[in-house]
Amino acid sequence: MDADLYFLFTKLAKLMMSPYVLFITALFFGFVLLFSRRERLGKKVLGAALLFHIAFAILPTGHILLNTLEDRFSQPTLAGKKIDGIIVLGGSTNTLLSAARDQVVLQGNAERLTEFVKLARLYPHAQLVFTGGIGLLSGKGPTEAKITRQFFSEMGLDVERVVFEGQARNTVESAKNTFTLLKPDNQNWLLVTSARHMPRAMGLFQTAGWNIQAYPVDYLTAPKNTSAFALSWPGDLSMFGGAVYEFAGLTVSWLRGDSLDFFPAPSK
Repeated sequence: MDADLYFLFTKLAKLMMSPYVLFITALFFGFVLLFSRRERLGKKVLGAALLFHIAFAILPTGHILLNTLEDRFSQPTLAGKKIDGIIVLGGSTNTLLSAARDQVVLQGNAERLTEFVKLARLYPHAQLVFTGGIGLLSGKGPTEAKITRQFFSEMGLDVERVVFEGQARNTVESAKNTFTLLKPDNQNWLLVTSARHMPRAMGLFQTAGWNIQAYPVDYLTAPKNTSAFALSWPGDLSMFGGAVYEFAGLTVSWLRGDSLDFFPAPSK
């Protein structure tokens, strides 16, 4: 599967696999069937939708799955270590809204950028890299690299220190493009991305040739040994949806050979 077809496949699969889409679709068809000759089937569909909501929105299923992803890579101990470079992945800005409002608009993964700015100041001699192009299916609008450059500048970071890779549309392209661009050799690099995304990102970057250390940010769950999993009322499918997306991405990356490990883990 070539890169363009794979990009299209991932975008469509993300839409079709969304728990919200599945839940609302089941409610719609179940309700329609109630007023048809298949009333009994409609009741069964609505019952299945209710059970789905209880299992994955009210019970802590999504929380547990997401926590499994987020706890896979812990925060590294960097004291006394030489850091040659830091890479941060895109996904933190709304590019179309930023362009329309002439102001940087951040979205759910903003900690990727704020932690990157902090690390850039802690390691003034490290090479800095941002990777992110146009991840929209339409292919329209400014690149994430352009909008993020503006954000870094407004935060007081010297953007001349940063290499902006603006062609990647997804994580596998980010891994390959940055490796080709920088050709790192026996250097210590940090990879900054959301904790739930880190297992997939590490697998892709290591397979692309990177010798890189995880620096997870943007947590949605507390450490497993410090909190109890609780019920959610009236329910929230977002955690389950995020976990499903990442585990599906891990599976596809492994099957395609983009990642050598199904569920990458820290080196021992």
